[in-house]
Amino acid sequence: MLSVEVVRLTEADYEEAVDFINYVFSYSHTRRDFPKAHPRLYRSGRGMMAHNFAIRKNGRIRAVVGSFPMTMQVGEHFLKVSGIGAVSTHPYEQGSGYMRTLMNEALRAMHAEGVHLSVLGGERRRYLHFGY
Repeated sequence: MLSVEVVRLTEADYEEAVDFINYVFSYSHTRRDFPKAHPRLYRSGRGMMAHNFAIRKNGRIRAVVGSFPMTMQVGEHFLKVSGIGAVSTHPYEQGSGYMRTLMNEALRAMHAEGVHLSVLGGERRRYLHFGY
């Protein structure tokens, strides 16, 4: 029987998660190295893995969505912002609904954490139904 679970990643997942994200983005785009391109988010020991939601199927990461905290100042007001990134699903799992599940989990967590605004860069058509 297949076991599928939604989890928040931990520092212990760092190597597997980075390998997974690099693989998915390199598979569908050009070669990627997330620790080199985004060292503030993807460097071991920085505590940033907890900002990644993942789906594990039979213990293996099959999809990831990052929701990274930031602060934005508008005039004298400070807003809690979450940057969505590293949205990735294993090529063999595309169409399984994993991205939708993880985006909904990230949105639920942002609401619970009092986030005012979330931002992402990506193909707009993929994220329209989430309000981006």
